[in-house]
Amino acid sequence: LDPNYTLAHLGLAEASIQSEEYDSALAAIKQAVQLEPGNPDALWALASLYDQQLEIEDRAAKCYSDFIARFPADARVLKAQERLKALGRAPAPSPEAAAAESPAPPPPAAAGPERHLQIRKPIIRDTRTAVQAYNRGISYQRQENWDSAIYFYIRALENDDTFAAAYFNLGAVYMARRDYDLAKESYERAIELRPDVVAAYYNLALGHRELGEKESAVERLEEIIRTQPDYAAAYYVLGLIQSENRGTYEQAKTNYEKFLRLAP
Repeated sequence: LDPNYTLAHLGLAEASIQSEEYDSALAAIKQAVQLEPGNPDALWALASLYDQQLEIEDRAAKCYSDFIARFPADARVLKAQERLKALGRAPAPSPEAAAAESPAPPPPAAAGPERHLQIRKPIIRDTRTAVQAYNRGISYQRQENWDSAIYFYIRALENDDTFAAAYFNLGAVYMARRDYDLAKESYERAIELRPDVVAAYYNLALGHRELGEKESAVERLEEIIRTQPDYAAAYYVLGLIQSENRGTYEQAKTNYEKFLRLAP
């Protein structure tokens, strides 16, 4: 009914693994990663499948390295580094070490008035053209060609402004470029269209945190916990935020303990 429903693809992958139908699992997880490249659960599932079931070490190592680079705040980074060592690969450096050895990421947008998305509303909705542009956006996003990815995601939305996945991916690209105002608005629009996509709430919370909007970040994380009380990463980031203020140390401890129970 909804080919872009990431949770369904991940559920299908899990069921396929249980049935030892690993080719089907691989296809389903790859689809999930393509639909939501900013979803850490999808990339982790792909790394685990290559590592544990398919035993394709090179691809597993590549996925673990990508995971460390893209989701440095995720607690599973430690596990990814352990697996890289076990596979005989050098673990990816920490973000701080990588910054010393690699070109610096683009600086955050200059301070000033909050910027907003500039996307023209389609006169006639053209879903086919939107999907073609979206697929090109994905291709450029994988190459980390952010400008071209943004151009094609906007083209997709100017042909179909109900394309929630395009808004989600646009948010992920803006996050990568540290354009947090635009990332935040992209995720907000994705949520308006698909309020069931938990990863959009989670990434939006991360955007709020980067902008120093801690109260908004906490609100988003608590929304996730209300609907999905087993979403471990939400407790982890809540703990991070609360650990920055001595007055909320006890709440931070509680949330870290909940995280550890869910993701030991």
